[in-house]
Amino acid sequence: MKNIIIAIFALFLVAGCSMFNKESEQSKFTIGSPINDINSTNMQIKVLPFTSLYPARTEMMFCNGENSFVYDNTNTWLNTPQTMVTEYFELYFNNPLKKSSKNFEYKLGIKGRIITFACNLLNKEVTLTLLINIYNTNDDTLVYSTIYTSKVTISNLSASEYSIAISKAINAIAFSLQQKLLTL
Repeated sequence: MKNIIIAIFALFLVAGCSMFNKESEQSKFTIGSPINDINSTNMQIKVLPFTSLYPARTEMMFCNGENSFVYDNTNTWLNTPQTMVTEYFELYFNNPLKKSSKNFEYKLGIKGRIITFACNLLNKEVTLTLLINIYNTNDDTLVYSTIYTSKVTISNLSASEYSIAISKAINAIAFSLQQKLLTL
């Protein structure tokens, strides 16, 4: 009987090791900050929180077909895409390190919606698509509305490459939006 108990205990010890394994640590990524970007400015643009077609999740989203998405639970964003995009534009257009060409009175604002924020596994491409509405802050009237899409090809399917590519994509959109804002 004693040998049976020892054998069962040894079996649980050997087979149960997986129960006691530490879960692998998550890697967290961000889209970066435009604070030191040469093109960032202090235009005094009011940036409202971005919304998204997708639920607010920090897991990285990958497209593995035309209408199929998977989430990566090991590699996650530091924050939700909505928060990261909002904060990026806030720093890009209201950079505290740059001198303001205007007095501190918001005349224009940005409202936005994330349409696509994903890495396509099939063609190794990161796509960021944003619906941007520029509005007059005095009376909330729409001044300009458009959809910006930026695609960046990646050579290696990794969370790190995904993060770098989405950073390039948002920077390209911010620069295009800045050029439009300068004409308004």
